[in-house]
Order: sequence, then structure tokens, then C-alpha cells
Amino acid sequence: SLRLVPGVAVLPEVLRGMDGNMDGTISPAERQAYPARVRGDLELRLNGQRLPLRLISSDIPPPDDFKDGLGQMRMEFRADLPPGAGQRRLVLKNRHQSRIGAYLVNSLAAADPQIHLQTQRRNADQSVYQLDYRQGGSKSAPLATDGNGFGSMFRLGMHHIAEGADHLLFLLALLLPAPLLARRGRWRGAAGLQGSVLRIVGVVTAFTLGHSLTLGLAGMGLVRVPGNPVEVLIAVSILFSAIHALRPLFPGREAVIAGFFGLIHGL
Repeated sequence: SLRLVPGVAVLPEVLRGMDGNMDGTISPAERQAYPARVRGDLELRLNGQRLPLRLISSDIPPPDDFKDGLGQMRMEFRADLPPGAGQRRLVLKNRHQSRIGAYLVNSLAAADPQIHLQTQRRNADQSVYQLDYRQGGSKSAPLATDGNGFGSMFRLGMHHIAEGADHLLFLLALLLPAPLLARRGRWRGAAGLQGSVLRIVGVVTAFTLGHSLTLGLAGMGLVRVPGNPVEVLIAVSILFSAIHALRPLFPGREAVIAGFFGLIHGL
């Protein structure tokens, strides 16, 4: 399933790619022919074997709809996978408009209970996507028969921490006053080494538990929340923790606040 959104800066080049006879206009026939060009730039392989893609549906609006940067092209392709079970690896390569393209690719949770998604890998610009999954067997089976499942998930977690600036900002601001004591609405005096360490451990642990809980529930499809309100609440959490670092809003209850906002960050 492809969604192509040509931004206004690259729209002229995209339209030239759709203009098959180079007459400066995009006819309905050329709009219908464009998905075939996209299909030619896609490559899907299962365990190294190339799978032919066929177009199922396409929706390409008239060129005028793109001029405000709001037009979207949608295409659905399908491939027949050979029968089989056990460990399988899908690799998708997308070469369409590689000079001006920005790619985002992901896999939806499988509706088939016999298909268990395991690890996903992408190259730097996400033009190459690899999905390892297991077909057949029980969900309780190990993530990967080669023992790399845990290592892959660990590396993914470390990557998430390294790039999770919003989480790190929230925690950093919340931990700044950990060595301090609140008196009469101000930070005054030191809490001591033991008290400071206990606060830090409590805040980090509470945030991790809250974050992991909702991340797991959302990842399993048990909780679905629109993304925009979550992003706003994450920004609010950073604002709260920053104000608290300047003047105590909830002294002594930092772990509770960390756990509560951790639930939101996990979404």
C-alpha cells in the first residue's frame, strides 16, 4: 500500500515523470499509466526470490489538486507468496523518484494468527526495508531461530533511546531538582546523596514502567489513540517538568508524575 504526497517544491519534476508524451499536460490516460511506472521501480523478494507485483487499485487526483501541496496518490499492489512455513524474510526495495524521494515504510500487524512479525530493518533513507517473520507455530515460540531476536530488539530499544529527544528532555528536566529540597515554594538546600539517588531511581523506574506499559498495549493493538493529541501532551509534560525544575510544583511526587506522563510518552 503506497501513499505518495508530492510537495510543492518537487511537484514540477513529479508531473514531468507522469507526462508520458511530454506535451506539458497530464491526461487521464497518463494518470492511469503512472502506477505501472511506480510498479517498475518496486522490487519485492521473499527469501531471495523475486515476487511479481500486480496493481489492485489506484487513486490519482488531477494535477490541480497537487498545487497546494494537499494532493495524495494512493496505490495498492499485491504479490502471491509461495506456500510454506517457518522463518521467512521479505525485502522491499523502492527506487521510485530516488533523487527527490523521502521514504517511510512500515508493516501493519498481521491479521492472520499464523503470521508472527519479528524484526524490521531499514537502510538510512528507508528505500530498502527488510521484514523477518515466522509463519505457522505458536506465538510463544522464540522470536528468531538464530538467536538474534533479542539482540535486534535490544538494538532497536537503544536506537529509540538515542533518538527519543522528547523522552530525554522530560526526564532531564524532572531530574534536575532531584538533589534539592523544597521549602516555602522554592528549591532550598540539598537532599543528600542517598535521597538524591533514591529520587533518581524512582523517577526513571516509574517513567520506564509507564512508557513500557502503553507502548506494549499500543504495539499489540489493544489501545489506539490519535497521534496529534499525544504529541501535544508530550510537549505539555516537558513544559511541566521544566517549570518544576525552576519552582516546585509537585515536590516529593516526581515519581508519580513520571509514571503518569510515561503512560503518555509510551503511546
